[in-house]
Amino acid sequence: MFALCDRLIQKNKFKPYKKLFGNYSFSCFDEIDNIPIDQWKEAIKDENHFLSHSYLGIIHKQKTDNFRFKYVIVYNRIKPIGVVYFQINDFSASLFGELMAHQINELQSKKNSVFQKYIKHNEDETIMRLVTCGNNFISGEHGFYLNVNSKKTTFKIVEGIIDCVSRAEKLRGKISAVLVKDFYEEGFGDKDCWYCTKFKHFNVEPNMIIDLPESVLNLTDYLNSFSKKYRNRAKGILKASAPLIKKQLTVDEVIK
Repeated sequence: MFALCDRLIQKNKFKPYKKLFGNYSFSCFDEIDNIPIDQWKEAIKDENHFLSHSYLGIIHKQKTDNFRFKYVIVYNRIKPIGVVYFQINDFSASLFGELMAHQINELQSKKNSVFQKYIKHNEDETIMRLVTCGNNFISGEHGFYLNVNSKKTTFKIVEGIIDCVSRAEKLRGKISAVLVKDFYEEGFGDKDCWYCTKFKHFNVEPNMIIDLPESVLNLTDYLNSFSKKYRNRAKGILKASAPLIKKQLTVDEVIK
């Protein structure tokens, strides 16, 4: 990664207008109430609802000791020109044990016993720390917005901020991975954007978008195109979900 920011001081405390390169600088905030709202709004210019102060404020209510946030405003000189958003997850041994419960049960009895004893005696220990530039609750390019003249400059800025935030988080303990998510090919998914980074690309299908044959006109046609195994599984899911109610929520209901 680029070492584009000044040496960290005062243990995880960022000074306002921290230097990046050229005329670019940034300010970093842990609490959404500390963000200068006018500057945040000026920076994103209503370009991305999922980076709006009001939307992120709702997510911020989920903050815990193991689930934290970083909010970054980027400046050209002193003019706000963009934002970068981070979610930081600390996965404890007990949570990891719950996620791995099925696999644990399939282990041989001796290995199973050793793993369970470790989980029991270290249940509050953080065994995985994930720093995400983006939003783990939704798919799409919602990790940053920058009003600059090239993708190359955009990623140079983002990478510099990732480097600074990651090094600050290392003061709390080892980082297991840094995830920058997620990009469409027609957007920032072009691998050339990450022109000299240490990030590794991998493909996912979070939206499960597929091309349907012209012969598929309804759900029955679609299910019939499956193999028997997956057709039966789909029918089982549809049957189990029959009692679910589809409802358009109001803004007040979403906030609650």
